[in-house]
Amino acid sequence: MSNRVIRRNWQFAVWLLLLAGLVSAARADEQVFADYNCAFTPPEGWQLKSDLPPLSGGKIVTAFRNADNTELIMLVVPNAREAGPLDDRFVTNFEAGVESSGAGKRIWGKFVQAAGVRAYESLRPVPANGKSLSSLGLTLLADGKTYELQALSAAGAADLEPDIQKSFASFRFLKPPVVPAVPASGATESDKIGYQIGQYTGIALVVVVLVVLVARFSSGRKS
Repeated sequence: MSNRVIRRNWQFAVWLLLLAGLVSAARADEQVFADYNCAFTPPEGWQLKSDLPPLSGGKIVTAFRNADNTELIMLVVPNAREAGPLDDRFVTNFEAGVESSGAGKRIWGKFVQAAGVRAYESLRPVPANGKSLSSLGLTLLADGKTYELQALSAAGAADLEPDIQKSFASFRFLKPPVVPAVPASGATESDKIGYQIGQYTGIALVVVVLVVLVARFSSGRKS
């Protein structure tokens, strides 16, 4: 084999390695939150958004936005103590709390399996400057906490966005979580907590939209 052929093959191999490195760098990395025993992977190309306002009643653990700032995913953990179990009664109180905060009434809601536990998924509009954004939420109760993955989209129905669907599906617990036990029948303190969780969730959605995203979202996909 001539030196020219060897050199050409070597250059091609280097080019392939560089290309593989670029593709790898473009992939979204899993975000691990050891303090909350969970992790998820934001969509490829989405950027960390660190300027969200602090909210009393819970914490926006992290948030990521797409390139044109028309879609956002955030992980929210309300401060409320364990509210389980995740059943119809919890959902009724949760939805009442969300609506009381000014967020929209759900379009649909259903129980799903996520990260190996029962979860509640819902789609709703969130009012913003005379318009409304589409919000997809995933609620999980585990380890004495409430986990909320919330996605906002000004580009269309959030539940139909492949990037959002893939990111939601990536949510996992680092180690098997403890899920809430089923309480005795009848009204319990957890009913009130479910309402509080819903109220905080709705407030988080409304505040994030109005304070941070409304100017960009209300203009659609305009750069």
